Amino acid sequence: MPAAALAVVGLAALVPARRAGKLHTVEAIAVGRAPRTRRGQRAHKVLGRLPLPRPVTYGLATPFTHPARALAMVLAVAFGTIAVTFAVGLTLSLGAISTSQNPQNRASVTVTTVRMNDIAPPPPPVVGGEASPSQVARGMPDPAKAKVADPV
Repeated sequence: MPAAALAVVGLAALVPARRAGKLHTVEAIAVGRAPRTRRGQRAHKVLGRLPLPRPVTYGLATPFTHPARALAMVLAVAFGTIAVTFAVGLTLSLGAISTSQNPQNRASVTVTTVRMNDIAPPPPPVVGGEASPSQVARGMPDPAKAKVADPV
């Protein structure tokens, strides 16, 4: 990946470097900064009428004098924003996965089941004692009064 990034930067710098290499130093500086004549004059006039400080209107009108440079800057900022967002999101996601797979960080899980009608099951019958009030209310026999069949 670093080699690919270096190749892209080298190719992007090749054309302007060759063009500047053919010029004298003073000409290269002057050509690189001065916009072509009549380029962006309308934007400067329109923005100059706004009640804003002159440096602000000049800064807003400059992209119209160098549209290719402005587009390259917008694309560079957009690409950088996407790259940072992806890098931070990937780092956070992988960190969360690593943390969840550590046995010391795992939480115990308790599973409880509930009937669909949310009614608790009846209590188990009482062995050898009196029936509980809930058993009597449900019509269950009292174990103390129950008849025991004689084995014959």
